[in-house]
Amino acid sequence: MRAKLVQNCEDWRWGSAYRRIHGTAKQKKLLEPTPVKLPENYIDWINSSEASEELDNIRQSVNKSIPYGRDDWVERMVAKHHLETTLRNVGRPKKN
Repeated sequence: MRAKLVQNCEDWRWGSAYRRIHGTAKQKKLLEPTPVKLPENYIDWINSSEASEELDNIRQSVNKSIPYGRDDWVERMVAKHHLETTLRNVGRPKKN
């Protein structure tokens, strides 16, 4: 949708939303079960745009392999899985 290739997420034939909504039983079997139940308004939810700040957080999470979620959960996952280096900036720390 962001690239303006389709009007709605579920229109992209190669995406999971298409398979989840329009796919055959065989195609739906290829999807992994979701870790949490999808919202009742799933179609509206996937077609709504993310806030700019939220999108930046998602991109940072993907690019730096930082867990994505609420701050307290991220802190717990970073500590549990020793991901402290993912929170640091790239390169040497600047001298004071």
